[in-house]
Amino acid sequence: MDLSKNYEEFEGTESQESDEVSPAIFQRARSKEQIECRKKEIIDACETIFKQQGYDAVSFKSISEITSFTRQSIYKYYHSKEEIFLDLLHREQVAWETDIYAEFAKYGELSKEGFAQMMTNLFVKHIDMIHLTSRIFYGIEVNCSIEKLAEFRSTSIDVYHILLLATSRYFPSSLIENRRNFASVIFAFVVGLYPMNHPSQKSLEAEKLSNAYYVYPEGYEKATAFETICYRGILFLLSGL
Repeated sequence: MDLSKNYEEFEGTESQESDEVSPAIFQRARSKEQIECRKKEIIDACETIFKQQGYDAVSFKSISEITSFTRQSIYKYYHSKEEIFLDLLHREQVAWETDIYAEFAKYGELSKEGFAQMMTNLFVKHIDMIHLTSRIFYGIEVNCSIEKLAEFRSTSIDVYHILLLATSRYFPSSLIENRRNFASVIFAFVVGLYPMNHPSQKSLEAEKLSNAYYVYPEGYEKATAFETICYRGILFLLSGL
C-alpha cells in the first residue's frame, strides 16, 4: 500500500518422502509475478494451518501436504517457517491498513468513544495480526535472516504512521507530542494484551493445577475480555489527547 498517497489524501507430498519435482508443476519461476504466485501459495497454506491448528503445527512438511510443493522445493523461496510467517504478518498488516482507510472514508468525525470502538473493532477483526506480532520478539525473528527481518521492518513502520494519521485526523487540536505517544503506546498495549487473554493450552492446564485462575475485573467476561479491555485501554490512552 502506498502510505504517502493515503497520508496526503487524509493528511508431490511429504508423506511419500520424495523430493522429486514434477516438471509440469515446478518449472523454475523466472518472472517476479511467477515467484510471487508461488510464495502466495505457500503463505496461503501457512495461514490455513495456523488458523486451524495453531502456530506450532506449521512446518515445511505440513505445508507440502496441502500444496503442490515438496518440502525441499519450499526452500527455494523461504529459509524457515518463520520467514513465511513474516510475509503472512505483512499481508495481515496491509489488510488492516486497507480497513482503517475504509473507516476513515466512513467517519468524518468521531468522539473519543467512537474512535476507541473503531480501533477496537479493527484489532478484533485482525486478531491474527496481533497474535503474530506478539510472537515477533520471542519466536519468529530467531530463525529469520537479517535481510528478511529488515525487509519486514521497512514495511511494518506503516502501522505507526497510520495510527499517528488517525489521531491527527480525529483529534487535530491535540499536541503532536501526545499523538506520537499514543501511536507508540497503543500497538504495544494491544500486542501485550493478546497473550494475557489467549493463553496456551499448557498455561490453562498450569492454571488449573495451581488453582491460580486469572481473575477478570467485575463486568468482564473471559470470552470477550480482549475486546472489552482493548476498548477501555484505548479510551484511557485517548485521555492524554
